[in-house]
Amino acid sequence: MTIQEAIEARHSVRGYNEQPLAAEVVKALEEKITELNREGHLHIQLILNEPKAFQGTLAKYGKFRGVNYYIVMAGQKADDLDERIGYYGEQLVHAKKGFSMIGYTKTDLGIAKCHFEVGAGKENFEWV
Repeated sequence: MTIQEAIEARHSVRGYNEQPLAAEVVKALEEKITELNREGHLHIQLILNEPKAFQGTLAKYGKFRGVNYYIVMAGQKADDLDERIGYYGEQLVHAKKGFSMIGYTKTDLGIAKCHFEVGAGKENFEWV
């Protein structure tokens, strides 16, 4: 599946099960995270088999139950951090089926840029 096809087929899911991620999914995610961390100067982390992070009040409000595997989107504080998290996080969302990513505020510009580049092609314009 290309990133263009993934964007067109994408839908949000908040239903989780306690089934472990398949080894090939973990490998694909780890490889993509390494690539995106390097390109985006980020510190994205794949957390495996950790049920405690989503047991607080806010997690219950968001109906996050059974979450044991998740991705932490992080980087050094910078004016463009949220945008980079959106941009590179959106690429990670489409890296491999079988996982989900929680969105962040102020990432819309990065997500929009990623979608625009997929649709128009990076070679056809330059971000100013």
